[in-house]
Amino acid sequence: MEVTEKHQCLSVAVQVFNSLIESEQNRLCESGDVCVLLRRITTYCKTLYGTLTNTFPAEVVWVKELAPFISPDNVVSWLCSTVSVFCNLTNSSNAILFSTSAYDFVQYVSSTRKGYIIRANVFLVHGLMLAIKCQYKSSIPCLKEATKIHTAIYGKHHWKVTASYNNLGNVYQALGQYNEAKEYHERALIISKKNFGEEHANVATSYTNLGSVYEHLGASRRILLSFATYTCSAHFFNGRNNNYKY
Repeated sequence: MEVTEKHQCLSVAVQVFNSLIESEQNRLCESGDVCVLLRRITTYCKTLYGTLTNTFPAEVVWVKELAPFISPDNVVSWLCSTVSVFCNLTNSSNAILFSTSAYDFVQYVSSTRKGYIIRANVFLVHGLMLAIKCQYKSSIPCLKEATKIHTAIYGKHHWKVTASYNNLGNVYQALGQYNEAKEYHERALIISKKNFGEEHANVATSYTNLGSVYEHLGASRRILLSFATYTCSAHFFNGRNNNYKY
């Protein structure tokens, strides 16, 4: 097989697996069959990743070599999507591997709106993977950059911004920086209440996060946890459908 033909085949494989993951990952919790399917897809993705890294010398940026056949945006999007599935399948080692590659290639992503959305996803998943490795201080700049981009694209009251604030709050709490954690969880709570009202599960989540922080700060956690329980109970008794996820 000629070099050009091989590069084209690899590019097609990346595009196909990216499409498969994007179409199936939101159905992961629906059935065991979807879980099995995604495990197979990610196994093939890991093999494809190995083929890509072995095809090109270490000093060659392979995402640029594939550019005539597939854009860096699509390659990095595939890496990020695969990270998300690896995380859901509790395969943290491969998730970290793919997130590191996505982070290395983020500089080649386009400056279009789509490109900035991909950049935000890269910084988000890489920040979370660093947190999984307990590299909390290193994760903060990535999570803040994701927050900055999400705010610029979607506005400061979007649920993605709320999720970013919660992630930052969790990282600061892990570092023992409770005042900073409190600040970000309070921001998340304000946005969630603005978007969903008091009686919503995600508002209850924010109260629970704050309760944990207040406990470390020496304040009473009971009041916040009681209100979180009330909020969550009211949400479910009202029979509201919650499609919002962090």
